[in-house]
Amino acid sequence: MLRRVERASLRDVFEVQLAYDVQAARLAARRRTDADLARLGELLSARAAAVGAAEFGAADSRFHLGVVEATGNVVLIEACRFFLRRLGEALSTLRLDQAVPEASQEAHQAVVDAIARRDVEAAGLAAAAIIEPSLAALETLL
Repeated sequence: MLRRVERASLRDVFEVQLAYDVQAARLAARRRTDADLARLGELLSARAAAVGAAEFGAADSRFHLGVVEATGNVVLIEACRFFLRRLGEALSTLRLDQAVPEASQEAHQAVVDAIARRDVEAAGLAAAAIIEPSLAALETLL
């Protein structure tokens, strides 16, 4: 199974990441603690301050993983760690030839804001709004 996942297309990985991110945001909105919110704020600030593609990619991944960690779901956390690594590898390869749009800082802030309000639906929609444009752009590139 892991070999097949390693060879999966970038589109396949993005589609799974979309599902994980939406569910993670929804669960984080239900379960988050004040410490989780503080950490998400720090991760979002680090994402904004990142310089260069590699640093930005790492900061972006840490933010997304932070949302997942706020769920407290160990299985989801470990699965996301694997897919974030796979997604990062695939995006690095793709960016050598093509530009893939990155969601704005405001879009990421919307996820944190919805989680802070414990608004499950808004959190899921905000998470989807981050991934779906990249997935759509990827579809046109492929």
